[in-house]
Amino acid sequence: KLGATAPDPKRSDLLASCATAPTSARPASKKLSITLRGDAGQQTISSTMEVGRSWLQQVALEAKHAHDPQFRLESGADGWQIIPHPNTANKTLLNGKEITASASLKHGDIIAVGSRRSDKTAMRLNVETGT
Repeated sequence: KLGATAPDPKRSDLLASCATAPTSARPASKKLSITLRGDAGQQTISSTMEVGRSWLQQVALEAKHAHDPQFRLESGADGWQIIPHPNTANKTLLNGKEITASASLKHGDIIAVGSRRSDKTAMRLNVETGT
């Protein structure tokens, strides 16, 4: 037959390896949403936002203890961060400890608001993230 040749085994191996090689060196992207679940409901956030009493009333019965705004949630390349606002009436807690600077959030974390004058804690929010 005209132009028919036997396949070159070296070339076949090269083509097969190219077909299975990764086409990009980019890391897998993270899911850019976070869900806060409280005793009054849940809300999913997909972009950076300020979180305060008025928004928190949708998910927490004790939201009245939160300041407006209480903290900021930021989505970035490394996942979600919580940044407490300075000078709030009550402190922002992450897993039972006061945070005064940006902190990373992960699935299973607990965000709460705590009294500056006592050990009382209110408004537990469960953090749910995905990948």
